[in-house]
Amino acid sequence: MFEILGAILLAGVIVALAATGVVASIFAVIAIVCVVLAGICMFLGAAFVIMFRLAIAVLVALFLKWLFSRALVFLGERFTIRALMDGAQVSRVSWILAAVTTGYLCFLR
Repeated sequence: MFEILGAILLAGVIVALAATGVVASIFAVIAIVCVVLAGICMFLGAAFVIMFRLAIAVLVALFLKWLFSRALVFLGERFTIRALMDGAQVSRVSWILAAVTTGYLCFLR
């Protein structure tokens, strides 16, 4: 149950990051999610575990976004794929790949 909730919240964070791309929104979304999760899970005693897993998942997602972005740009330049040479397109695709991979690795596995 908590794994599915965490994966849904992580997807929301990643979508917000992909839509805006502003560092301030990262902290705002994380703060809102933390407050909501703490309120929901306080009575269950699982708030710390979920917050820790969500924080680790956001860090993993940021690293994977960077890694996927580098890999897609390399593939775009190497095989002259025009869609992968556009920075905005690569950023959106790498956020989506990072969200899916992080959701699987941190919550659904």
